[in-house]
Amino acid sequence: MAEEHEDTVRAMEMEVLNSMYQEHELQFPYPENPYTFVLLLELSLSDETDQVVACELSCSLPSEYPALPPGVSIQCKGLKKSACDVMKQDLLAALRELDEEQMKILEAVEWLKEHVGSYLHLEEGSGGAKEDAVPPTHKPSKGLMREWCSFVSLYKDSYCSGPNRFEVMTQLATGRGLNVTGMGIAGKPGGLVVEGEENDVVAFMELMRTEFFETLNPRGRKLTTRLQERWPLDGEEERFEIAEIIRGLEEDRYRAADRAAGKVKKPGEAERLEERELRDKERLKRWKSDGGRTMPEDEVNRLLAAGHPSKCTTPAVYFKCGCEDPPTKEEVNAKRLFSAFTIFTGKEGFEASYQEAAKIFKEMGRMDGFDAMFTYRFS
Repeated sequence: MAEEHEDTVRAMEMEVLNSMYQEHELQFPYPENPYTFVLLLELSLSDETDQVVACELSCSLPSEYPALPPGVSIQCKGLKKSACDVMKQDLLAALRELDEEQMKILEAVEWLKEHVGSYLHLEEGSGGAKEDAVPPTHKPSKGLMREWCSFVSLYKDSYCSGPNRFEVMTQLATGRGLNVTGMGIAGKPGGLVVEGEENDVVAFMELMRTEFFETLNPRGRKLTTRLQERWPLDGEEERFEIAEIIRGLEEDRYRAADRAAGKVKKPGEAERLEERELRDKERLKRWKSDGGRTMPEDEVNRLLAAGHPSKCTTPAVYFKCGCEDPPTKEEVNAKRLFSAFTIFTGKEGFEASYQEAAKIFKEMGRMDGFDAMFTYRFS
């Protein structure tokens, strides 16, 4: 059977790794799960020098391996996190090119040995080929991201098939070099809110859907993002969209005159355009009523000429996104709701923790996020 074949491949690869690495080099943070492990590697930067870099390659082989790829994360001493992120994506791309029968972790180690040196100066102006991966006129977002997720199975012991899931989640949030804060709500239903620099949140959610899922049986692997916030990108994106609405109304892109004259013949098209016009007018009205905001014609022109803030290469149009310098860590930290990452189980147990958590978020003034996590249960 295919399932037996996959287990055999997984077991064979672990047997090879155990034979190659000593106990201090191959570590198992969760003894109950022999397929989640950390390789401590000393990688030579070149054949010409004795310089080495210490790297941690954290791996998780899913039960469907090798049909599903391994979960991996990389930390290298002296290597900036942004460079590690690029290196990880390149490594994953290389692993996807391998045949299913090849031992992916062994190949990953060989790939790191060959390529790690080229990433050391990725952000230091070395002029290497990797530096051109991101155009110098466009800077990746490093603002705050906050995700509000439903996680209905978090409280259920029956969904757990390995180590203590709360310890695993906390370790992923605090022990992988990610600066994320937030709360896992182990209630009935369960939820998760996590925040931090965008790259850190993306990496954490990837770990949750790979390594953390290995601690749950398949029925419990339901982690759904219900609301995503990004600062300052959300606000600047709204400005751009409002400019599009203003220009659309000026140019009658909703074809109001044609609709009134009966010139829109395509079935359902007139109704669709009318609905869109009403929706956009209402959105513009709400935007203007929020603090009495207005948008002069010259601002509309500048925004539309620059394009969407996530891809803008025109200076002095958007606030701390596009080609502008991103927010500092201090500015991101000032926007956080949480000072640490915790698991909330409630004072009265899982049955009551949902209601208790609601009080916490009400005091924060963030019932919108709380409702986003849980309203789906009652719709």
